Amino acid sequence: MNRKIAFTISLAAISIAAHSKILRVNNTGIATATPPNAEVIYTTAQTAYDAANPGDTLHIEPSGTSYGNLSISKKIVVIGNGYYLGSLSTNANPGLQTNEGNSRINALNISTGADGSVVMGLYLMNTSTIAGSNVVISRNYFTTQVTIANCSNIQITQCIIGSLYSYYNGNGANLTIANNIIYNCYFDDGDNGIAVNNIIQANSSFSSFTLKNNIHTAGNLDLTNCTVENNVSFNGKFGSTNGNITIADMNTVFEDYANTDPLFSEDSRFQIKAGSLAKTSGTGGGECGIFGNQYGTAYKLSGIPNVPSVYKLSAPLNTSGPTMDATISIRSNQ
Repeated sequence: MNRKIAFTISLAAISIAAHSKILRVNNTGIATATPPNAEVIYTTAQTAYDAANPGDTLHIEPSGTSYGNLSISKKIVVIGNGYYLGSLSTNANPGLQTNEGNSRINALNISTGADGSVVMGLYLMNTSTIAGSNVVISRNYFTTQVTIANCSNIQITQCIIGSLYSYYNGNGANLTIANNIIYNCYFDDGDNGIAVNNIIQANSSFSSFTLKNNIHTAGNLDLTNCTVENNVSFNGKFGSTNGNITIADMNTVFEDYANTDPLFSEDSRFQIKAGSLAKTSGTGGGECGIFGNQYGTAYKLSGIPNVPSVYKLSAPLNTSGPTMDATISIRSNQ
C-alpha cells in the first residue's frame, strides 16, 4: 500500500502574536487549496504578502524557480530555507535540511511602514533596496547588491552580500552590520553605525562607523571619522594601534581561504585556523571574523534560520498495515 506523508512544522522560535497566521509559499506543484476547509498555498511571494496581515509570517519554501519580487511596507516575518545546502563535493554544507533547495526571490524591497519586520533564509537574485527602519535582515544570500536608502536602525547580520551600498549622504543612520561576508561596501559621509565581525573582501569605505573584529582580505579600504579597534587587515589599512593588526597572508588566517580543500564548504572555509593571531585579536581576546560571537550574532552555516527545521527524515515507501514507523530529526538552529 503506497502512502504519501505530509509534515507541517510550526516554527515557534519566532515570537508571533496569538492572532497572527502563517502563509505558505510554494510553486513546485502543490495545488492551491480551496477555503474554507483547506490551507491556501501561494505561488508567488508578493501574493502571499498582499494577503497577509501585519505580524503574519511567510514561509518561502525551497524551489528551483524564483518566487518573483517581494516588496514590504508592513510588519511581516519572512522565513526561507537557507543556502549552500547539499554535499561537500558541491562546496555546500550537508545534513542541515532535508530539502536542499533555495528559497529564491528576485529582489527584496523594504520601505517605510515595515518597522519590526524580520527577513531570513532567502536567496536574493537581483539588486535589493532597504529604505525602511527598525528591520532585521539576517542569514540571507544577496548574490548581487543591497542598496541602503533613507533608513535607520537596520540590522544586517549573518548574511553573504555581493555589494552593500549607500549612495546619498545621511541615508543610513544607526546601522548594525555584523558577522557578514561582504565583497564590497560603501557608506557616505552622512551614514553612521557599527560594523563588527565582518569579512570584507574588496574595495570598501566607511564614514562615521565603529569597526571592531573585522577581517579585511583584499582591495582598498577608506576610513573617514571612524573608531577602529581590534581588526585584521592584509595591507595594514586598520593601522597598528588600538588592537588592530596586519596579517599579509590570509591563508594563515582561514581554514581554506583558497577554497580548494574538499573538507570545507563555500562558507565554512572562513573558520579561523587554530594558532592564527585572528583567533584571539578581537574584542576581549575573542575571535575576529564572522564566527566571532562577541555581539551574539555569530555566523550560521548556510544561513539556516533560527527556527526549528527537519534535517533528516526516514520512512518506508510502502507499508501493508494501518501504521508506519518514521524517524524525524529536528534541530532548533538558534
